[in-house]
Amino acid sequence: MVVAESGGVLERAADVFAVETADALSAVIGAILEADRASGEELAAFVPVLHASLVEVTQVAARTLDRLGTQEPASGFVAPASGDEPPEARLQGSH
Repeated sequence: MVVAESGGVLERAADVFAVETADALSAVIGAILEADRASGEELAAFVPVLHASLVEVTQVAARTLDRLGTQEPASGFVAPASGDEPPEARLQGSH
């Protein structure tokens, strides 16, 4: 098993990917909302994906703030509640 070093190249690459993914997801959802044609059920299908993306981006922001040396550790404010980890994180933790 390979574990990324905290603050290392792999972690930063994953952070960039998470932010880029959230940006793309935001654009797609924005276009769907702007078209005003999706049903409530169709929109509801995006909630788990949006939640997972928000959790990831919040964790990226927390790590970034920690790296910048904020006085209060950001991770203490955004520690995920049980079950808030993205599905990928739950799968990685089970190996």
